Amino acid sequence: MIKFWIIGPLFLLASFAFLIFGVKNRVDVETLRSGDFLEIRGSIETSYKPSHDFINIIVLHLKNPNFSNKQVFVFSVLEDGKVVRRLEFNGQNVGDPSDLRFQFEPIADSSSKSLLLRLEGVETRAPFLSAAITQSGELTYRAYYRSSSPAGSFMGILSSFSDRVLEEPGFFIIWFLGLCAIVLVSRRNYI
Repeated sequence: MIKFWIIGPLFLLASFAFLIFGVKNRVDVETLRSGDFLEIRGSIETSYKPSHDFINIIVLHLKNPNFSNKQVFVFSVLEDGKVVRRLEFNGQNVGDPSDLRFQFEPIADSSSKSLLLRLEGVETRAPFLSAAITQSGELTYRAYYRSSSPAGSFMGILSSFSDRVLEEPGFFIIWFLGLCAIVLVSRRNYI
């Protein structure tokens, strides 16, 4: 009979291998939503300083009330006033509410750049799309980068895990104690 304490570590190793070699897009930063939405009656923008190179996905939190907006919008990523990435979309692509994902060619050396994320309506007539904003009134977003090496991916996983442990220490203490109890009970049953 295969012992649990052998299967557990093998499962963890297989999971880490998948995370390191299988998942290439990693979260760079996420701004928290305040629960408020602002109508886009022209353009709305926010500055963004990436922590990693190869930024390739931006997710915006948008709302198209009653799916009534069918106008054309433009999402742009600017660097020093120049458009480096530009994507058009239609109001029909937006739910009520939904997260709209913009994926583009990775921006090399993005960690050394200050970027500006801009969302603008080509036509500015009602009904309007709404964008989720922070408490300070800036556009909310989630940015992803394309990992380029297994070592970088592993370090990103460890960094992300340690950040989450620091954010919710009570949960991880209870989780760890529960895991230890399960391992001890299962070892006693199999020994």
